[in-house]
Amino acid sequence: MAELMGGKIWAESTPGKGSTFSFTASFGRDERREPVAAIPDFQNKRILIIDDNPHALMAIDEMIQSFGCITEQATSGSEALAIFHSMNNADRPIHMILLDTHMPEHDARKLLETIKQAPEMKSVPVVMMGDMQSQKSYDDLSSDYIFKPLMLRRVAKVLKNMFSQTPATKVLSSEKEPKDIKNFENVSILLAEDNIFNRQVALEILKKATFTNVDTANNGKQAIEALQKKKYDLILMDVQMPEMDGLKATQRIRKHSQWHDIPIIAMTANALKGDREQCFAAGMNDYVSKPIDRKHLLDTLTKWLKRESNIDSISSLK
Repeated sequence: MAELMGGKIWAESTPGKGSTFSFTASFGRDERREPVAAIPDFQNKRILIIDDNPHALMAIDEMIQSFGCITEQATSGSEALAIFHSMNNADRPIHMILLDTHMPEHDARKLLETIKQAPEMKSVPVVMMGDMQSQKSYDDLSSDYIFKPLMLRRVAKVLKNMFSQTPATKVLSSEKEPKDIKNFENVSILLAEDNIFNRQVALEILKKATFTNVDTANNGKQAIEALQKKKYDLILMDVQMPEMDGLKATQRIRKHSQWHDIPIIAMTANALKGDREQCFAAGMNDYVSKPIDRKHLLDTLTKWLKRESNIDSISSLK
């Protein structure tokens, strides 16, 4: 059932203690509910996540990245220690560690003690992740404890406590919007993004900027299906998506003459030259880097919407 709903299900067991069952799933947005609070932004904070379960590690990584953090992953204590020292030597220090209580190679308690005894690591906050029964075992050494499965609001609160009292939020930023943006409040935008947290951030930014006519797709295939049903003025396309990624979707879109001129803006966590060239080669017009910067996103949208508006004006004179 979880897989049919676009998610995963897994279990973590400890002999003699019990099991924790977790799952992820994708749901449609309930328009009747109050809007979710803006996601805090802790950009450039580097967090090391240690968890031996690959599904849990992936879900936690996506959640942490949604706050603007840079993440490093480790599936064992030895790998975690190696990554920490490597980052430190490269002048890219780890600012916080998220440590699962169930570790196969290292006992999590012993690993925590090792971290706290190392001079270069003892000042780094360590937040434990686990079940309720294990919490007391780590109260004396850990900076905080989060129950699994992780909840977005609880993680936001912990990050806030670890890093600042008044964190900045991109969504609630007081930066001025592009002066021409009000001219495009009625345009139709298609947002193709499979990560629920990144999708929420983008939707909040668009909503605050008066873009209310926004539809979403969870992968490239759904984006193409949406285009077949409705005309869009611009597409925001995540590059890495399941079933059909943003590059393949863009290539297929550009094969159709009626969609050839729709601006497609790539959203990618990889802003290297080679990645940008791949986006352009696929037929994308521009790109914004993840984590999404509000001003950059709105400036990019305004640039391409103005260009399309000018083209339409010229076409109407012919």
